Amino acid sequence: MNRKVMACIRQHGMIDPGDVVWAALSGGADSVSLLHVLAGLRDSLGFSLRALHLNHNLRGAESRRDELFVRRLCAEMNIPLRVGSVDIARAAKARGLSVETCARGARYAFFQHHGKDGKIATAHTLTDNGETILLNLIRGTGLRGLCGIPPVRGNIIRPLLGCTRREVEDYCALHRLRYVTDSTNHTDDYTRNRLRHRVMPLLLEENSRLEESLGQMGELLRQDADWLDAQANRAGKTLASAGNRLNRRAFLSLPPPLRFRVLRNLLGEAGLGYDHPRLELMARAVERGRGGVRLTKRLELRVTPEDFALGPVGPKAHRLPPPSGQSIQLSLPLLGETSETPALSGKKVVLRVIDAIKYKETINNCENHLKKGLDCDKIEGHIFIRHARPADKIRPAGRGCTKTHKNLWSETGISPERRRQWLLLEGMGRVLWSEIFGPDESVAAGSDTPRVLTIEVVEE
Repeated sequence: MNRKVMACIRQHGMIDPGDVVWAALSGGADSVSLLHVLAGLRDSLGFSLRALHLNHNLRGAESRRDELFVRRLCAEMNIPLRVGSVDIARAAKARGLSVETCARGARYAFFQHHGKDGKIATAHTLTDNGETILLNLIRGTGLRGLCGIPPVRGNIIRPLLGCTRREVEDYCALHRLRYVTDSTNHTDDYTRNRLRHRVMPLLLEENSRLEESLGQMGELLRQDADWLDAQANRAGKTLASAGNRLNRRAFLSLPPPLRFRVLRNLLGEAGLGYDHPRLELMARAVERGRGGVRLTKRLELRVTPEDFALGPVGPKAHRLPPPSGQSIQLSLPLLGETSETPALSGKKVVLRVIDAIKYKETINNCENHLKKGLDCDKIEGHIFIRHARPADKIRPAGRGCTKTHKNLWSETGISPERRRQWLLLEGMGRVLWSEIFGPDESVAAGSDTPRVLTIEVVEE
């Protein structure tokens, strides 16, 4: 295993003489073997070795046991150690994240805080890499997801990436290394554990060298992804004009893989993450040659027939005064988010903005309101929720005629009491949506709608 680790370090240029290497140490077999191997290589490679441990406080006494073990191990090996502590369960609840996502973010934030001026070595193995590739495949992924875990990312290095978990355990047995075991590794509470316990054994029966095969595939795909990224970077520079606007027609002449990467780079330069639905929305807006996509509260993609660019959210064309009577002014939520109004006549209105693809997938599962979605890109300026008046006119989508609420209420037998509590959405000088009757035809979602606004009335 020592030879494999050395080969991985040299192949990817992980460590240079004079580096400070911080080993992420959980106390498990992988991290203990990593610390031991690096301790044996530090003199020959000329680096200094230190360790980091973050207590997640997720397993009570077991978490405290792990911290104590790590402290004793580093003291025995005479390796400097820094320990941190975070209540991950509380942090995850406060931030609305899964425990796994919150824990990972906290770990890397802790690592970077202490190891930002050196190299941070994590104990990911070839087996972890294979599991990650399969997880990404199951969840749906692009090319980068199929590349697996990168050997080097910034100052993060992974010297064990050429070794399987079995080799790590054999190494610990050979050198009589003690380690602790996370009890949650034996449960099927997490997706990775279920994959590890149920799926991987079956795949290994078909290919005993599955982990190596997936690692080789990931390395080949990484080379392809790196080449495509370089082409996209070059294309983005040729498309740019004054004011960092990109030539739309030249952009549309690019192959689709490069288009998505150019858009992804735009988001990255603005410090935004990306996902496929967001990139799809941006691509469709550029193809239409008009309008745009609201990305955050302050940033949007604006498109003209000639060019497109990211910029601050600008003033809308329609700035109408609020309607008369009691009303609640609203802002459209961002893609994937939900907003809720205060109660009005004992009823709240819940707004959700979802991607058109998800809308089509769920339309048959939510007959009460999803079939009455609005096209977000057709709504501009201030919008308001207010009580309906008999003279308010709407052209319900699919009805082919414009009617007053008085006529609609009479046709459907709505009681006078219910009429007084009826809510509608107003904007751009007209009624955009009404309870039960749905959206006005002018803003109804259609086959080319990229973002769908759904409205649900909840009685308190």
